[in-house]
Amino acid sequence: MVRLYCEEHIGLKKWSERTADQSRKIFELIVDLLEDRPIHEISKADIRTLGAQMLDLPKNMAKIFPGLTPRQILAAAASRPELPRLQPRSINKNYQYVRSLFLWAMDHDHLTQNPATILRDVNEGRAQDARKALDDDDIEKFFGYAAQHAKEPYELWIPRIMAFTGCRMGEAARLERRDVRQVEGLWVFDINSDHPEKRVKTENSLRLIPVHPRLVELGLLDFVRSSPEGFLFPRRIRYVDDPKRSPVDLLSKQLGRWLRSAGIEDKRKQVQSFRETMATKLKDLGTPEYQIAEILGHENSNISTGRYGKHTKLGTLHDALAKVCLPI
Repeated sequence: MVRLYCEEHIGLKKWSERTADQSRKIFELIVDLLEDRPIHEISKADIRTLGAQMLDLPKNMAKIFPGLTPRQILAAAASRPELPRLQPRSINKNYQYVRSLFLWAMDHDHLTQNPATILRDVNEGRAQDARKALDDDDIEKFFGYAAQHAKEPYELWIPRIMAFTGCRMGEAARLERRDVRQVEGLWVFDINSDHPEKRVKTENSLRLIPVHPRLVELGLLDFVRSSPEGFLFPRRIRYVDDPKRSPVDLLSKQLGRWLRSAGIEDKRKQVQSFRETMATKLKDLGTPEYQIAEILGHENSNISTGRYGKHTKLGTLHDALAKVCLPI
């Protein structure tokens, strides 16, 4: 069942190669803990046991117990309570894979009942290193440091675009000149997968994000117009040939160093925290959850506005974004 699930997601290009590799590893863990048996034999009691086992798995288990299976690791870790366990965020990610697999099996008539519905996420508030939104003081410090140390346009424009859209680092880094265009009279960022080097995380990642007025004031359109056709930023910071590595690995490390050098020491605050920052700002302004999901490229779980609803008008999304003020 896992093989069929993965083949469909890869065949329909719902996953990048990197996501597919990560997904296979998570499913190897799930299959070992549930044991490789027909999916219809798995009960709610089995799912409860699986949920509890996830809580007992140690962090960095493959490094601490090389060569052991997950079930063997559980047995070995039982006598070592001092070992840090999986972070809530990782546990919830594993839970989501379980739920998705069983829901898919239901949708494809392999099951008549879904035992995974009982699996509930753990409270991520206990995670000491969960990503945390940047506050205005953090943003001022980071961009102040960047202004002093930037030697190439990408070092300023990629963080600016991330900050004013909430987009992922890779989405900003892989923008082409043609991706900054006008739709319905508004300038937008077209997040797409229309090039072999482009990768998107999910189908919901394909979207149009209105350009924030502040980016225009900072000279974004002038920068785009003065750029040659093709990608706006250098290949070395937006793509790697190894599909199992993050395409923006070098860029992430560089901007991460700048963040720490700027005096932001809380490890829960990362450059990617601009996504949390934008989500927080929009929520504080009363923006509906489904509009935030459209801007950030998240799945909208609300049936009426998600599965059956229409996309929000670009003008409405533009107005929501334009209300967000950042000290940049």
